[in-house]
Amino acid sequence: MNHPCSWRSLGAWGLAATLTGCLPAAEPQPSTSLAGDALGALHAQYGVAAQVFTYNPQRVDVFRTASGGVLATGSQAFLDLSSSSPAPGPLRLEVREVLTRADMLLSGRPSMGNGQVLESGGQFLVQASTADNRLLRLSPHVKLGLATPIPARLSAYYAIMLYAPDAPGNLAFNWVPATDTASSVGTSPALYTGDPVYFRCLIAKGLYDSNGGWLSFAQPIYTGYAPVGVRVRTGQSAADAANSAVYLVFHDYNAVAQLAPSGRGNFELATVLALYSAAGKLYFGQREDTVRAGRTFDVTLTERNTADVVAELKRFQ
Repeated sequence: MNHPCSWRSLGAWGLAATLTGCLPAAEPQPSTSLAGDALGALHAQYGVAAQVFTYNPQRVDVFRTASGGVLATGSQAFLDLSSSSPAPGPLRLEVREVLTRADMLLSGRPSMGNGQVLESGGQFLVQASTADNRLLRLSPHVKLGLATPIPARLSAYYAIMLYAPDAPGNLAFNWVPATDTASSVGTSPALYTGDPVYFRCLIAKGLYDSNGGWLSFAQPIYTGYAPVGVRVRTGQSAADAANSAVYLVFHDYNAVAQLAPSGRGNFELATVLALYSAAGKLYFGQREDTVRAGRTFDVTLTERNTADVVAELKRFQ
């Protein structure tokens, strides 16, 4: 497939991987409902794992996340969907933190918004449910507090905004600015020299109830250069587009861009990592180059085992 794009001139790491069918027999099979979808299986098995906390609705509680962040909840924060009454505990709080370029690649969560590449300050799932997995609403009287360290590779954070997925059920997220004015994100300056700077987010009912639990801190990448056209060719047929993904991974920004297919061997929007699902084999290819006007990136794919591909993607911290 061929993937051209309108993009700004920057240095970029180009990856291309093609996934065919299910994972190789030598690899442990993931527990996933995406049977036969090797790309979905890769994300399910190697994507960012859920952190699960037990929440007592009678308490004001604070939970420490794996990244060193904090999630704070008020008492009786969550309501039953049917009765709108406070849900009795104990409740289950699930948190996922997609912070690095490797996290974005392995979880299938690019930092894109309406065709524009966003630099990510972190993508997060915060979701409450009952012990029998019934999802809950947030009370209008409570805001959740989320504080997370700023990713080390973030180029700047003065323009960080709060984003939400425009269609939470769609795995190929498109991030759009959050419209809930009661929710917000800002920074908390370090108290002492050497202390980390944190993003501090308040999650109100409008944002929580409408986005499937996902939110993002992000900012558009502005390079000062005019947009340029770029094309990536992987050699796959146009029919393979539905089972493929192509990405560009940038050196200087905490960003992963995803391309859309546009005919045989072509992928549009910024990207050079292709994942394709079809018949029991895994293929991978990569190249490093600079995005310039009129460039075409040709990526040669070779058969690789899953462990090798995962190790390659994990290099992009």
